[in-house]
Amino acid sequence: MGELEALEAFACENWWIVERTEENDRFMNDMQTRFHYLRKRVAEEKEVRRERGHEMRQRAEERFSELEAKVKQKEPEVHKSLEEVRVRLAEELEMRSSSQESIVQEMMRIMRHFETSISESGKRQLKTKAHLQAMKRKLREEE
Repeated sequence: MGELEALEAFACENWWIVERTEENDRFMNDMQTRFHYLRKRVAEEKEVRRERGHEMRQRAEERFSELEAKVKQKEPEVHKSLEEVRVRLAEELEMRSSSQESIVQEMMRIMRHFETSISESGKRQLKTKAHLQAMKRKLREEE
């Protein structure tokens, strides 16, 4: 057998190695193509997301500036309203304090009146008791 025949015999016997090598080359080319496509898509999507993020940030900054301007505009009104509330609360506290003081004074007056009434009632009872005892003695003396 010559060298060529041996090589042909080897090639016929190992055709699957050649076929597998070709299949591997096709697979690698296919994977390179797919990964190239995926990298391209990821890069495009990254750019789109970066642009959207930039736009969103700009809109948010504009909105924040608008809100900040509104707050600055409303701030004096809010402070004025808060001052009015503070004044009303102070007046209400003063009214409550004076009302409480009036109630206490009225209760003190009622208690003094009640105390005087009880004292006078006690004195009248003592007089009545003394008068009854005096009448009782007179009755006993007359008997």
